[in-house]
Amino acid sequence: MHKKIPAIFVLIMITGILLSNSIFSFDGFPEQYFGNDVYGSGMGNTGLGDVFRINTSFSNPALPTTCNEVTFATAISLNKYYYSDSKDESFTDDGFDIPYFTVSIPYKNHRIAFNYNSVTSGIVEREIRTNKIGDDNEDDSYTINRIISGLYKADLIYANKNDFINFGLSANFYFGQKNQRYEINFDDEKYKDTIYEREVELKKSGFTLGLSKKIDKFGFGFVFQSKVKLQGDVNLLTSFYPYSEKQSESEYEIPHQISFASTYKISKRFKCSLDVNYGLWEKTSTYEESRNTTKISTGISYDPLWGYGNWYEKIPLRMGGYYRQLPFQYNNENIDELAVTFGFTIPLRSPKKRLEIGIELMKRGDLEINKIQDKMVSITIGTIGFDIFKKRVRKTSHRDIPKIGKGYTK
Repeated sequence: MHKKIPAIFVLIMITGILLSNSIFSFDGFPEQYFGNDVYGSGMGNTGLGDVFRINTSFSNPALPTTCNEVTFATAISLNKYYYSDSKDESFTDDGFDIPYFTVSIPYKNHRIAFNYNSVTSGIVEREIRTNKIGDDNEDDSYTINRIISGLYKADLIYANKNDFINFGLSANFYFGQKNQRYEINFDDEKYKDTIYEREVELKKSGFTLGLSKKIDKFGFGFVFQSKVKLQGDVNLLTSFYPYSEKQSESEYEIPHQISFASTYKISKRFKCSLDVNYGLWEKTSTYEESRNTTKISTGISYDPLWGYGNWYEKIPLRMGGYYRQLPFQYNNENIDELAVTFGFTIPLRSPKKRLEIGIELMKRGDLEINKIQDKMVSITIGTIGFDIFKKRVRKTSHRDIPKIGKGYTK
């Protein structure tokens, strides 16, 4: 156990510097994580009401009640981004992310859990070469505009499992940053390069209430997330005197969000899910032109009985898709996001210990409407079910080695 605990903290520290990319990052936080684990991500980003499995989608604080043993779960995402605009210009970028880390500890009908995940993010860099200085046709300077932004959330969760309804309450601590750097670099050494950098640190606390219930073949989930106004200092850094200057506080509001989710057990092996999230962004001052947002997710899964059938019959499979509205605009037009997802499970030594694989194909924005567009291919690999507090069971017992008898000869 002592060797695993430092590794956990390394994962947490690494997560703080890993962000997802988007060409829309100059105008807001385009990437948003809704708290689904890898299983749910491959099923169309659903799962907040799925009580028919060990569910580590702890954005619903009631779902630790599905974990009857000490449960650990985390994941990594490998992303490939494709950016394009209406001028037929395009480029690609890579991304790497750790979307969440969770631990749940049960005691009778009570659950204490910890969840650490990214909330929203955006990172992009744009370089433009110009020849405004001099009369020659060669490029005399180039500008670099870079933005790195990300918000994260650490949750301490209490959940209670009972026959009437499972409920959970989490204390949320938000923190993050939004850093923008602007450089002008000249080819001619006669001119001095210029750098502007604006650093914003944000933090605040909030809470989330979650419910879950199983009724025959149906599972239901409900999540209410409080409104949070993150605040922090602004530092302006420059390449000339006074080099550093503190500005007034910056604010970023996360709105009230409400999620409804349901899962229907079609048969022993098949089930389907529907999740709906609604965000009240019009009640915030985060963006000048904002709208209330809706995300609708749906999916279906095939979960065979563990240990039976041919090898291809033992592999759990999932697929789904979602439609999401972004809260801010680009080119004075709303931004929409569409995705299809696929997923499967690699069973390990028991059905509670496995590797989850999720694949997502996403499109954000529209070339005809917004004039720019994101496309992404994402592969997420997750682990679940490893009891980090339990010692390994010895497979052999003590045996006496017989002594050599007196009559033994070579």
